[in-house]
Amino acid sequence: MEPTLYQVLDIETFATTEEIRHAYKQKALETHPDKLDPAAGEDEKREAKQRFVQVREAFEVLSDPLKRRAYDFRNGITRPPLSRQTTDELSRNVERIMKERQAWAHRQEEMHRRRLEEIRERLRKAREEAETASVQQETSTMPTEEPITDVPTTVPEPIPPLVLDGIFIDFKLKPDIEWERRRQIVQQRRAERISPTMRQEVVQP
Repeated sequence: MEPTLYQVLDIETFATTEEIRHAYKQKALETHPDKLDPAAGEDEKREAKQRFVQVREAFEVLSDPLKRRAYDFRNGITRPPLSRQTTDELSRNVERIMKERQAWAHRQEEMHRRRLEEIRERLRKAREEAETASVQQETSTMPTEEPITDVPTTVPEPIPPLVLDGIFIDFKLKPDIEWERRRQIVQQRRAERISPTMRQEVVQP
């Protein structure tokens, strides 16, 4: 009767993945063809090679959970419920995998953050260089102002007031205000019907 894969590795049907790996290393060292006596015959070499191939095939099947489940189903092998030791091992493996994934995610996040900082720094430098170049270009194209040499040193005399039609006109005021004031005076004179001789007098503001 051909031995089962569990018997090839000399392990129990409820062996854990770590136990399967450990058993495979031991069996591979024991059944490796190089361990055989150089004076061994061809039959012994063939059997040693066949045993080594069986050990390797057993490990390939039993180390893969899907292949192991399919093998157990075909051969009617039932495994007892997981023991406390197996449950603890699974918990440790899950915890280890989660820590590795968290560390990987942290490294990726840190790498992306550094890339963003580098891009922002490059954009800031490019913006500063563009602004500096723009200012230099405006300065170079700006026309130079010629110095003013004929600046008058004396203050012009104020324009004397004017008496027009007997009305005092002050040029210091704005034209609109001054003409409005004059119009009001004329209307007032017409209303009072003043004599023509009085119109020759100077009307003070």
